[in-house]
Amino acid sequence: PYVADAQVRISQVGAKVTVDITEVRPVMLWTTDSGTRWLRDDGLALEPRGETPPGLYAIIDAPAAATLPGAASGSAMAPEVLQSAQALVNRLPGITTLRYNAIVGLNFQLPDAGYWVYWGDDAEVEKKLNNLAAAETLLRTGQAEGAVIDVRFDRPYIK
Repeated sequence: PYVADAQVRISQVGAKVTVDITEVRPVMLWTTDSGTRWLRDDGLALEPRGETPPGLYAIIDAPAAATLPGAASGSAMAPEVLQSAQALVNRLPGITTLRYNAIVGLNFQLPDAGYWVYWGDDAEVEKKLNNLAAAETLLRTGQAEGAVIDVRFDRPYIK
């Protein structure tokens, strides 16, 4: 395992040394052409060690386009991408897989509806959720047709 923090206490009575170690807990998985890495909450990508904790969402990004600018490819994810992904899966828990590309940012298939959603990178979650709900209503009522809902802008775009 990776160590996130270590505390050492030395007792003056009985010559006792206590070491408390906190392991790194990945928050998501990042799957690129180089393999799958654990993501820390700060976006640093780590080679998996031991068992991968269950229930982690994966961001599929074959060319590692979400790499933090200035970092080696696949070594760290841009924080705004990771934060947006975390906010997204917390608000729409039915999503099973997120994808990322440099053109549309985060994108995914909407559970139970089949529409593809272009989410983008930033964390304007409430605005995007409102745009998504409005677009779903238009599609469901037949007022619009399309297979892709783009919520990256001020108003939803359906194509």
